[in-house]
Amino acid sequence: MRTTQFAIIMAVVLNVTPASATPPPRMTIPFRAVGSTVLLPVSVNGSEPGWFILDSGANSCVIAKDFANRLGLHPTSGGEATGAGKGTVPYDRYEERVRFTVGGLPLECPKQHVIGLDFSNQPEVIGTAIEGVLGTDFFSTYVIEIDYSRRVVRAFDPSGFSYTGSGARVPMTVNAKRLPYIEAVLTVDSRETATRPLLVDSGSQDAVDDDWVLRSANLRTATGGVGTGQPFQVRMGRFSKVEIGPFKLTDVPGGGGGVPLVGGEVLRHFTVIFDWPHRQLILEPSAGFAGSLADSGTPGFGLRANRDGTVRVEFVSTGAPAALAGLMEGDVITAVDGTPSAHFDFSQLSNLFRRDRSYRLNVRRRGQQRIFQLDF
Repeated sequence: MRTTQFAIIMAVVLNVTPASATPPPRMTIPFRAVGSTVLLPVSVNGSEPGWFILDSGANSCVIAKDFANRLGLHPTSGGEATGAGKGTVPYDRYEERVRFTVGGLPLECPKQHVIGLDFSNQPEVIGTAIEGVLGTDFFSTYVIEIDYSRRVVRAFDPSGFSYTGSGARVPMTVNAKRLPYIEAVLTVDSRETATRPLLVDSGSQDAVDDDWVLRSANLRTATGGVGTGQPFQVRMGRFSKVEIGPFKLTDVPGGGGGVPLVGGEVLRHFTVIFDWPHRQLILEPSAGFAGSLADSGTPGFGLRANRDGTVRVEFVSTGAPAALAGLMEGDVITAVDGTPSAHFDFSQLSNLFRRDRSYRLNVRRRGQQRIFQLDF
């Protein structure tokens, strides 16, 4: 197998029992974070480990097609699947026995759930090669705790699992497609309120998506769909309040026109436990989190990684600060506030522009160097 460009962090078993649950976890697995996306080291059929996205919004065990080819897997059928973007994407189905090992933890995915997708664009989108996706088979096999602040995933045996922490238990339903949903109360402009079922989607970097945000008086157009699907135009706004269980989140960015969901931009402010057997999501707020997501959101432009360490602007949303500053699709950002972009990890650079402040950007456009002031 081709080794990814980043060192793989293997799992370690800790002897310390976290205060959040008893009995102790069967395995504690350090993860790599790219924004709010969780990447876990996964071995397939005894291969060297590669990075897999931990995605509670996916109902399959997904292997990158080129990885599957290197492993000698032979597809027996195929079809069309929906991705993070617009439209469908072709997939291969593998009906032979495939064994997954997640940081040393065994996982058996039913053969009808194992598919292959083309992830060749992921080094540009996420900054590193992605070899697959761990979907809800992982969440339903174990009780899964994502500790965003410590950057570890803890897996518990579901038999005898009992939560003893101080977090909030939120009822969770699982639909016919084996996807988890919770209810949230959404408010726009401090007046329009609705209760909505939202997909709990750890694979999405959005905060909350639901068409209820389209009732907001302040909307802008943005480009969505940076996963396996095609980019598409969405309308973006902010929820003045989002209530999940006892938690009241304020100034939450939201988008309309897609799947209603609560994504990683909200989940990362908690330690999140998916307790599949008891159909509950357990949320423990991170230290210092006061409930406001005022500094969260998208900067109004998308980035793609270049092989030379620079990044290029993939799209610019109409009316966004990036558009007002003069950035254009195809611009190459070579430095931020005097620091060469090659000195940043791609995820660091992507997250940097989520903070409300001013940035001085050195940009290469059609061979000419330019300087832009980006104000949020």
